[in-house]
Amino acid sequence: MKRILSIFAVGVLSLSAHTVLADGIGTSVTGSLAFSGMPINFFDAANGGVPNGFGNHAGTKVAIGSETEFGYSDAANLDTANFTGSTLTLTDTGFRDGQAPFEMKFTDTDFKDFSLISNGLGVNFSFAGDTLTVKFAGGDFTGKETTVLSYALNQTGVTPEPGTLALLGTGMLAAAGVVRKRLFA
Repeated sequence: MKRILSIFAVGVLSLSAHTVLADGIGTSVTGSLAFSGMPINFFDAANGGVPNGFGNHAGTKVAIGSETEFGYSDAANLDTANFTGSTLTLTDTGFRDGQAPFEMKFTDTDFKDFSLISNGLGVNFSFAGDTLTVKFAGGDFTGKETTVLSYALNQTGVTPEPGTLALLGTGMLAAAGVVRKRLFA
């Protein structure tokens, strides 16, 4: 009986671990990029600055996945925002001197918290409600500068993947079969 309870506990903990380690993959983020207080969202592909290959090429609401979610390029630089399972990497690649100040905003109802890992760009950021605001004062550089933030998600509504549930169910059935065989053998 002790072994049965141990097997059951391992199964429950395995399911719980998936919930605790849930990441941002698949959640939808809305992004905006504004330069020097201009009211134009440069992350909107309709404004002509989003190269192919970025998630926002189809619009400003992007599912976190395998590609760089947000990108904008002009003659002076390339600005990108890449969400992974638990980090946001902001990159400004300067093609010539003189990067303009900008403000990026990212909104997702699942966002819970952000913290700074590295700050090569020298940005300031704030998080309120479900929106992260990142402000860059501008610079005069060529090359690539990067800032990395880690983020956490609200865990409410996190559902295990069907494969995880199937694996857990198979393990539980196998454990039940072993117990039945021992009890009735």
